[in-house]
Amino acid sequence: MKRTILIFMFILIITLSACQIGPTGASTAQFCAEREAAKLKDDCFRDLGVIKKDIKICNKVEDDLKKFYCYEKVAEAKNDLDICYDIENEYWSSLCFKYFAAEKGNSFFCLKVTSLPIQEDCFEAVALGTDDAKLCQALTENTRMLNCIGRIARATQDPENCKLMENKIYQSICIKAVAEEADDPKICEQITLNQIRESCLNKFD
Repeated sequence: MKRTILIFMFILIITLSACQIGPTGASTAQFCAEREAAKLKDDCFRDLGVIKKDIKICNKVEDDLKKFYCYEKVAEAKNDLDICYDIENEYWSSLCFKYFAAEKGNSFFCLKVTSLPIQEDCFEAVALGTDDAKLCQALTENTRMLNCIGRIARATQDPENCKLMENKIYQSICIKAVAEEADDPKICEQITLNQIRESCLNKFD
């Protein structure tokens, strides 16, 4: 991950190399301001704001989508959650709160996410990052919810997590997987469906 960020920053710096010192010795911000095309000007200020970690530079961007992209990236770079509250764009605001929810392992910030798809991504990221299977229940798509619970149950080797699944077949399959992961036949005894319980026990014969 760190290597990817370093590569991204290197490419960004190369891309903006022409902006570092203008032909007349102007500062970087002045050079951006001198761009005649609005898109080039916005792109220059956006990327410069990210590199400098400076919201004031982000505010020079006229396009809201690009400006709040700049805000979100500065929030991450400075580890400054307060910036998320200043983002007036649903997409970038949601990504910002999701980032800090995952970083801090705190699902409270997922409640600040207004985009439903990103909010579900947020709950799933915190659930998997903290091994809190109950958070998986916030997922509306059943297969995704079951997969989330199952991953945590196997990771923690705790069959109690499987019992969050209402469907007895899926619950039994989950407990069987935990028993195999923990290499513990006693866990098989918690399976309520006879056929799956016997299959689980047979794995240890």
